[in-house]
Amino acid sequence: MPAQDELLARLALLEAGGRSQPRRTLLEAYGSAVGVRAAGPRAWRAAGMDADACAAFVRGVDPTVARSALDWACDGGERHVLAWGEPGYPLLLAQSPSPPLLLFAEGQLAIASAPAIAVVGSRGCTPAGEAHATRFAQAFAGAGLAVVSGLADGIDTAAHLAAVDALGGTIAVVGNGPERAYPRHNRTLRDRIAAKGLVLSELPPGTPPLRSHFPRRNRILVGLALGTVVVEARLRSGALISARLAADAGREVFAVPGSIQNPCARGCHGLIREGAALVESPEEVLAQLVPQLAPQASSECVSPGTAGWPTDHKRLWSALSDDPTDMDELSSRTGLTAAELSAILLGMELESRVVVRHGRYIRPAPGAEPRQLRR
Repeated sequence: MPAQDELLARLALLEAGGRSQPRRTLLEAYGSAVGVRAAGPRAWRAAGMDADACAAFVRGVDPTVARSALDWACDGGERHVLAWGEPGYPLLLAQSPSPPLLLFAEGQLAIASAPAIAVVGSRGCTPAGEAHATRFAQAFAGAGLAVVSGLADGIDTAAHLAAVDALGGTIAVVGNGPERAYPRHNRTLRDRIAAKGLVLSELPPGTPPLRSHFPRRNRILVGLALGTVVVEARLRSGALISARLAADAGREVFAVPGSIQNPCARGCHGLIREGAALVESPEEVLAQLVPQLAPQASSECVSPGTAGWPTDHKRLWSALSDDPTDMDELSSRTGLTAAELSAILLGMELESRVVVRHGRYIRPAPGAEPRQLRR
């Protein structure tokens, strides 16, 4: 959590607007937003900030925005403010093309650095599309992946609900202040996610949902994820924006095909023509992501013994037993972070090296044969 003066300076830098790269360059050069402010306009212009952005930075943050952000930061509990370039900021998002300078978060922060998959699609989805989103999200949550979506109606809601009901991690990236629910009837779902998962926004508390916020929201959504699954999408939709942002970030894009009579399938078919992977089951997605999640686990763990396993894999195996063990206990026993454990456990589960039961992990039954994933 940034100190108060740093938070206010970071908010002013955020509100200054303009291209984000010059502001990130300044933060890297001066170490903090307070340091950037002290560097002065000449340094700002040299880094590429335009005249309007420099003038806005001089004016500082709006007092109402400042009060709302400070109240949020001081509330304690499960509310957090994450600053780009500082500890605790989601690692995968930091590697994306345009990471936000600030994130307002409510919930379980460890989920933000766990392996994740985005599930997106049409607000006005079909019953079949909703069923597909539910099936994919349940499988991803059961495999230890956090399910990322945008809390919108339709596919987003189905994906979040499936992940929460499966006792898995889910991240809702919203296009308004983090305390708000949009649409309003998703308030209960938003609160369930804040209690068990994570709600994220780059917009300060009190910010209303505006049309211009949602394309910006989408870049965060896909930036958190190893890949994006598009379940249903019309030819012109936010889901297609998300898919293209994911591709631009070098992340995997998967599309679920549908009937040629279904307008909500046409966007998916267009993505497939452009090179997205056609997938008909969550297992196909998981198989393609395993090399990114735990390449050593998927390539070395091919015999019943542990010879040749990396040290952290052996440590995790020793921590497992026939009694179901949750992630917190495994972290305590091994010294590994939740993100490190999630990556290793997912690879081991996909090769039948570990069994997950209601969010807890056990060794497989004696005599169970490991399986080699299809490459």
